[in-house]
Amino acid sequence: LSITTLITTDITPAPLFWVIPLALYLLSFTLTFARRPLLSHTRMLRLQPVLVIAVAILVFLGFSDNAMVLIPVHLLAFFVTAMVCHGELARTRPPVRHLTEFYLWVSVGGTLGGIFNVLVAPVLFPRILEYPVGLAMGCLLRPAPRVERTRAGRTLDWALPAAFAAALFALTRTEFYRSPTVDHRFLLTAGFVSLVCVFFSPWPLRLGLGVGAALLLGTLNEHYDARVLLVKRTFFGIYTVRESLDDGGYHSLTHGTTVHGAQNLAHPREPLTYYNRGGPLGHLFAALPPKPGRRVAVVGLGTGTTAAYGAPGERWTYYEIDPAVVRIARDPRYFTYLRDSPAQIGVVLGDARLSLARAPEHGYDLIVLDAFSSDAIPVHLMTREALRTYLAKLAPGGIIAFHLSNRFLALEPVVGALVRDAGVAGRLGESLDPGGRYGSASTWAVVARRESDLASVLRDPHWRPLPVRPGMAPWTDDFSDLWSVLRP
Repeated sequence: LSITTLITTDITPAPLFWVIPLALYLLSFTLTFARRPLLSHTRMLRLQPVLVIAVAILVFLGFSDNAMVLIPVHLLAFFVTAMVCHGELARTRPPVRHLTEFYLWVSVGGTLGGIFNVLVAPVLFPRILEYPVGLAMGCLLRPAPRVERTRAGRTLDWALPAAFAAALFALTRTEFYRSPTVDHRFLLTAGFVSLVCVFFSPWPLRLGLGVGAALLLGTLNEHYDARVLLVKRTFFGIYTVRESLDDGGYHSLTHGTTVHGAQNLAHPREPLTYYNRGGPLGHLFAALPPKPGRRVAVVGLGTGTTAAYGAPGERWTYYEIDPAVVRIARDPRYFTYLRDSPAQIGVVLGDARLSLARAPEHGYDLIVLDAFSSDAIPVHLMTREALRTYLAKLAPGGIIAFHLSNRFLALEPVVGALVRDAGVAGRLGESLDPGGRYGSASTWAVVARRESDLASVLRDPHWRPLPVRPGMAPWTDDFSDLWSVLRP
């Protein structure tokens, strides 16, 4: 659970990724308890320090860009550590008459670990600390060398990791640590590997504490140039608000690894990132004819950037599931889009689809769907039944806007299948030009009951027909096929 959380929030929020760590965990259990194990326990014990140290180096140095390197290293370290821990369980299992009780306690331990990761860790830890703690404990559970320990040796088991942790902490305060120069990084890495391998690897306590110190410092330390204003972890993920002082100053909100909005402190009413005026959403609002008292629903709050398009007399209602996001968007120390908007702003807490279903029929002239968890999508917001709800809440002549930007999924055919199935009109808008600092490329689709409802949009050459994939079935509450829309 902890490695799944780490990879899908801090490295790459790829869909269905949870299957791989689960499969590796179950495979390690099967291999170690087999009558004739395919992988020897001795070999796993030798391999574990190498892989765990490699993970500690990557985390400590803040490498997070190359998912093709990071994911295999993390998964290998996890798998070998699971092999070591399960191998120790298999090696020390009791006689046959006690096996029932033994396996019962193994199951209880797994249940308690799951409860800790799912319910306790998000409340207890501001970041994903359960993963480094788990790797460090995996090192602590290694069998100790069969030599007589002296009092001085036992003292060194604690003193050496403590000194090592202090040295690493001091190193993180230096410019040398933050230097992007490859030679500096390599030198630091080589020194780290040598220190850990030579002094700590033979001793489980030293290895566990030393690796744990590097992992914790790397996880807690900020590797960005921007100053961190807030780190908030909830059951929906980790939110980080950062401040950079160049070009008049910017505040940005990151959920996992995905930017969910930014604001220029010198021009606080200018929408940025996926919502900039040069992108599809900006083109949509520019094309909409003036309408006094326009009613707008936005599913997903983020920083509240879309409120920059609000006009006097309009009523905007945001649907947001996470109270922490509402507090961040409303706190003027971080973002002021909601406060500065000339429109009347309201926020409804709860699952957006359920909350929207309780809204008045034909109550909104525009519905904007912008709900993401990092880069993962809530599938239940893009189904046939969900579209029926949106259309029921849409006023005559109204428009629905789907935000489709995604690094891993090509969602355009999904909306295309929904549009074809419902017999409604739709168009696609794409912006490949990031549009300056914090101006992100984005993809949006607009949907309406009739082509005539999109008349203002159709006059804009930035919009084109939605792609329709032959034979693709629309997603429903009972069926969705993420594999078919994965990007190569």
